[in-house]
Amino acid sequence: MRPPQTLALASLCLAAVVLSPACHDSSSPTEPLVSASPTPTPAPTAVPAPACAQIAGSYFRGIADSTCLGLRHAGGPDVREVAPCVFEADDAKLQARVTLTAVGSTGTVTLAWWGCTGSATGRFEYADGNVVATFAGVANGSNPNCCGSTSGSFQWIYRR
Repeated sequence: MRPPQTLALASLCLAAVVLSPACHDSSSPTEPLVSASPTPTPAPTAVPAPACAQIAGSYFRGIADSTCLGLRHAGGPDVREVAPCVFEADDAKLQARVTLTAVGSTGTVTLAWWGCTGSATGRFEYADGNVVATFAGVANGSNPNCCGSTSGSFQWIYRR
């Protein structure tokens, strides 16, 4: 018969072997257990800004023709980018704030006349450093430049 301490020690060793996870897999007792790590979450990708012509800059010459103001020639405006692919200029020939929203080298144009209510919209094209646009709309008010229904065109020439 075995002494009770030996029997207790043997029971403890048997329990350790049965409960040990290392004894239940095919790895060797000297290799560390490696738990499967979760698949890393991919980093979000940035949405690319829409591609558009870089219209911002100073234009050498401007030509405007409208049913309200007639034909006018003068220096061109300074055009600034106010949002991705959205450009603005205050054009003295047109007496208006002009907003260009570009997709590629074309887009929409909106004119808001100084001292008038209403606006005009149309299309523009940018090529070889020049902007060419047509528009139609309404300019109401007491200002002499506010003539009601209007249409016209403009060119900004040679972006510097």
